[in-house]
Amino acid sequence: MDLIKVSVENVNGVLVTTSNRVAEELGVNHRDLLGKIDGYIKKFGGAELSADFYIASEYVHPQNKQTYRNYLITEKGIAQLIGGYSAAVPKAFELNVAYINKFEEMKEALREQKTLSIPEQLLINAQYLVEVEKRINSVEENVEEFKKDISRLENNQRREVTSNHLTVIAYANIKGIKPKSYHAPSIGKKATKICRERNLRTGTVVDSKYGLINTYPMEVLDEIFF
Repeated sequence: MDLIKVSVENVNGVLVTTSNRVAEELGVNHRDLLGKIDGYIKKFGGAELSADFYIASEYVHPQNKQTYRNYLITEKGIAQLIGGYSAAVPKAFELNVAYINKFEEMKEALREQKTLSIPEQLLINAQYLVEVEKRINSVEENVEEFKKDISRLENNQRREVTSNHLTVIAYANIKGIKPKSYHAPSIGKKATKICRERNLRTGTVVDSKYGLINTYPMEVLDEIFF
């Protein structure tokens, strides 16, 4: 026997299906099924006494978006309701078996969801915090290492620039060029322009009198002076 697929939901801790869903599965008019449930509730003597079977509710129709009344039906309610259609609806028996199996499946799933004690919850929270702290420390270590790498790279670049770069005045002194024979700011502007055009790096040095002074590749200064 191929069992019909049915759906059971956990609503506020209570396993239920809906009357409109059951009506569709049985192939009966939902209004007629509601009337049958209303009759059962009347026999119970009211909604309070029938709450273990049927719970008044509402649903929105997927087509016209209107709100209609329905019932949430518990495991007990399904057994009673579908049983009442056994004679009139041939597949009522199969549907009932499908719901029995589905309710058992859902109850087993709920039993497996063990409720943790307060000490267990505290332990899990503590373990989570330890893991978060480890990750934060790891990130901080990576950031520090990255900063060191950047610093080493900057130092290497600085050494590279310094070893082959000179200020205009330092270059002139090394080459024995007389101070009155050149204008340092003009030479600096030309050197800066050439470096930009050729995508060459310039550097800086600290001078006690003038502050930061630009340095330029020696080959650029050679080109300008000679």
